[in-house]
Amino acid sequence: MTRRPEGAEDNGRFILKDHPESGLVLADEDEKRANDEKKKNERLFKTLDAMKSSLDKGDELASFGRDRFDHDWIVQDAAITVLTQIGDEVKRLPKSFTSARTSVEWTQIARMRDKLTRDDVDIDLELVWDALAQDVPTLRAALSNALDENS
Repeated sequence: MTRRPEGAEDNGRFILKDHPESGLVLADEDEKRANDEKKKNERLFKTLDAMKSSLDKGDELASFGRDRFDHDWIVQDAAITVLTQIGDEVKRLPKSFTSARTSVEWTQIARMRDKLTRDDVDIDLELVWDALAQDVPTLRAALSNALDENS
């Protein structure tokens, strides 16, 4: 038979509530919800920070120009990597965030990421350039308030 300290509860697991010898104090439900919300916000801010960094890289690659993109495999590979990172970051955004921003084609961004990572032999560089030169600035504009708040 297991000896339980005074004040212990057993609802399928051993829990001490405010037991002076344990030093364990259980958080109340409001505190747990607040901690959960804080963690969600921290994850969102980290994801937005990573996305801002990826968007900055995309802007820099686009600034090299189309001619360099067409003739430099390193720039092409970097662009594919940046677009893949943006897709990964989009997939980490909470539904509440994306559903509040319906002007952004979230599903298309995620699908492009999947295509870039799965079809590395058959990548359409024209689409990569268009995404880099047009979609990255459009995404930045759509997220400008959220990105600025996170900075």
